[in-house]
Amino acid sequence: MSFLETPRFPSNVQYRTVGGPTFDVDIARVQSGQEFRSPNRDVYLHRFNVNNVKTVTGFEQILDYVMALGGPEHGFRFKDWREYKSLGADSTPAYDDVSIGTGDGSTRDFQLVKVYQPSGAALSHSRTIRKPVANTWKAGFGGVEKTAGVDFTVATGTGILTFATGAVPATGEDVTAGFEFDNPVRIDGDRFDANYSTCNILSFNLPLVELLSD
Repeated sequence: MSFLETPRFPSNVQYRTVGGPTFDVDIARVQSGQEFRSPNRDVYLHRFNVNNVKTVTGFEQILDYVMALGGPEHGFRFKDWREYKSLGADSTPAYDDVSIGTGDGSTRDFQLVKVYQPSGAALSHSRTIRKPVANTWKAGFGGVEKTAGVDFTVATGTGILTFATGAVPATGEDVTAGFEFDNPVRIDGDRFDANYSTCNILSFNLPLVELLSD
């Protein structure tokens, strides 16, 4: 078992892909009707289902990928076209999109995250980003943008941003970043059946599940 960092799953042939986060919450309702809700995990597991392509060539790209992976044996990168940036899908990543930590004068490594928080709401959710897309990232601290490759680097396999020795955030400085990212997933099943649903459209069922450790 291994993880295929490149190439990512063919993102140019996805058609009518569905999916998103899934939640695991135990809900107990007593006789009075009152509910008690308890989450089983803090991490929301994303699932997707790729189920259509418009051309035979597109299907063959996916078939090559699935066969080379051995089905669910290996993980890979998957682009969710609805959500793949530190802010909205229509935005351009900026160095101050999201806060990823606070400087202490010595820490150089910071994990990329995406924060979900409705405007004015006290509740929020922070999602660890472990598969950023190369050369899309920006970062800074103290309200000043830094230079990629000079002041900092990012590990594409882990999402760890590392500042250079001479560019360490001082104590109390807000560390921020912007980026595009992929989802680490594997195929969630042992079959890959396909058929012509209509003229020039092949339908199939290819469920994908997020990997939380690869």
